[in-house]
Amino acid sequence: MNGHTSAVHCVAFSPDGTRVVSGSTDGTLRLWDGVTSAVIGTTMEGHVSHVMHVTYSPDGTRILSGSIDSTIRLWDGKTGAVIGTLVEIHEDSIACVAFSPDGTRVVVSGSHNPTLRLYDSATGASIGTKMEGYNHGVTCVAFSADSTRLVSGYEDSTLRLWDGLTGESIGTPMKVHYINVNCVAFSPDSTRVVSGYEDSTLRLWDGATGASIGTVMEGHTSSVTRVSFSPDGTRIVSGSDDSTLRLWDSVTGASTRTSMEEHTDYVACIAFSPGGTHIVSGSEDATLRLWDGTTGASIGTPMGGHFASVNHVKYSPDGTRVLSGSIDSTLRLWDGVTGTSIGDPMEGHTDFISCVAFSPDGTRVVSGSLDRTLRLWDGVTGEGIGTPMNGHTYPVICVAFSLDGTRVLSGSNDCTLRLWDGATGATIGSPMNGNTSAVQCVAFSPDGTRVVSGSTDGTLRLWDGLTSTGIGTPMYGNTSCVDCVAFSPNGTRIISGSRDFTLRLWSVPSCAQLAVIETGDVVSQVEFSICGSYIVSEGRVWEISTSLPVLVTSPVLVPYTSFSS
Repeated sequence: MNGHTSAVHCVAFSPDGTRVVSGSTDGTLRLWDGVTSAVIGTTMEGHVSHVMHVTYSPDGTRILSGSIDSTIRLWDGKTGAVIGTLVEIHEDSIACVAFSPDGTRVVVSGSHNPTLRLYDSATGASIGTKMEGYNHGVTCVAFSADSTRLVSGYEDSTLRLWDGLTGESIGTPMKVHYINVNCVAFSPDSTRVVSGYEDSTLRLWDGATGASIGTVMEGHTSSVTRVSFSPDGTRIVSGSDDSTLRLWDSVTGASTRTSMEEHTDYVACIAFSPGGTHIVSGSEDATLRLWDGTTGASIGTPMGGHFASVNHVKYSPDGTRVLSGSIDSTLRLWDGVTGTSIGDPMEGHTDFISCVAFSPDGTRVVSGSLDRTLRLWDGVTGEGIGTPMNGHTYPVICVAFSLDGTRVLSGSNDCTLRLWDGATGATIGSPMNGNTSAVQCVAFSPDGTRVVSGSTDGTLRLWDGLTSTGIGTPMYGNTSCVDCVAFSPNGTRIISGSRDFTLRLWSVPSCAQLAVIETGDVVSQVEFSICGSYIVSEGRVWEISTSLPVLVTSPVLVPYTSFSS
């Protein structure tokens, strides 16, 4: 990918993987096709010095760049055209840039400047006044999941909490000692913040007031580089340059055990099991490790077999198996309880794995890749089934099995869906054409006669699951990418979840919108209860048997379906 006239300093993929943006010390940016490497448009000129930072907005429509010329610029994420005018923000080079999760705002800081600025990401207009507080540079920033708050870390170990809408300061500075802050994260409910430091410690803070919670979280022997909360928010797992993980109580900050020391290189990915009972980690040392999700105790021996960094780990829906993907382009199947390898390496793809799904009975696995193909595998032995499933012209983004396991549905960045035989991998019918943007999620109806797709442009489409023809008109309403979809047990309704913080209920087959549920957070998973009267999403339950959805606040046992993957 030739085009710059000087060193390339920063690169970023678009959220759907179809485009790449690069920034160079020659002061320009270039846009590239993420699959073919072909250049898109002309050189993106405007900065007068080195471009140090580039990032895409959550929906992929915009690019933000920061330069040592003390400015930022907004660009069109598809064409590379400049949006708005030059935004001058600091008397210093740019150190940190971040989009809010809803994509409406941008926060920026200078490398040695103690101020931050908040901007409207659509227009580039400044929001509020400078967010000032200290005499030391900003090292890291993070938005809360609901985009209402912002936390910043400084070179002198101080953190500061800000209003994510106005930029106003919240509470007093969070200060412990003089050392750099490396990483910060909000809890799933945004009530707590955890910070990791260069001196190997962590601290826990109140996400609303900024007050310190508990004592210094000590145990690592080198810089803390990664922090993550468990799905239920009760635990924190941290990764360090000392090649270890540690598990912490997210309420008190107390360590639950001495150390999770097994890896010999830095930890690249971590995941909790669906029930939170186990943790799996993947490392640059090419191994995986299994841990007790409550005690942090190591389970079994190192899970070796990959020949390069393990960058993807996923649990099966029932938590009994783990699927790993590596930059060596292979997958491996593991016992989710003992960590023992199942079968031989799953070889066949020629590029990174982008999506996987288990069949409802767990006997088969389907994988999609950036190499534009799908592969079918035995879900018990890991052996390949049939030949590569060719047809898509861009990376495969999502896959799903029909409830009876006889068919596979795939969605791609080429804006199409395809049906495949779930036993042989053979193509069924012609592509489902009609979407105008990348397909992000797909689901079968319970009886398999209909299919729904959600796209990055916020629309949904209903399709005939037998003939592959479109049904009705596109379902409009979302203002951001649709990340998850599911059918009701009787197939008469669809629930969708979006990055615009809403769940939306739709009628089948009319495609009419029935209700909108404001969740206050990004929705990545949603299911119906078996009876169809409840919706389960991100740990919350809504009753939909009434005229308007009602959030259930008292304990209720709600067995849920699993029609989508």
